[in-house]
Amino acid sequence: AAAKGLAVAELDQSLTERFRSLKLPSGWSLAGHSVKKDLTTPRETVLHFAVRHNLEAFTGHLLTLPGADVVARLSNEQGDTPLDIARAGGNDRLLQQLVMFTNQNSNGYLEEAGDVSEGVSVSE
Repeated sequence: AAAKGLAVAELDQSLTERFRSLKLPSGWSLAGHSVKKDLTTPRETVLHFAVRHNLEAFTGHLLTLPGADVVARLSNEQGDTPLDIARAGGNDRLLQQLVMFTNQNSNGYLEEAGDVSEGVSVSE
């Protein structure tokens, strides 16, 4: 278990450093090119991946990128938002990070950490 934790920590650090060094083109969005057109089609995103694999630093970095507010509300094909995945995964630090981000970027949709993903609607 300790070796797996070390591998996850190394992956987390490596991905975070590599993404920080990327020179992203103007207009780039974490949500992809269809962010304005299609906010309801379920899809797996890099944020879903980072949360599922407990990549705390990488998740934190992704949340600073354009489009993070949209991606944080997207469900994957299983109907799970990144917050749902964090809640199910039991990583309290990651869950709190997502709760804080979602509450700060919810436009009044969310109020409490206990019921963060319920009742969220996207109207753009």
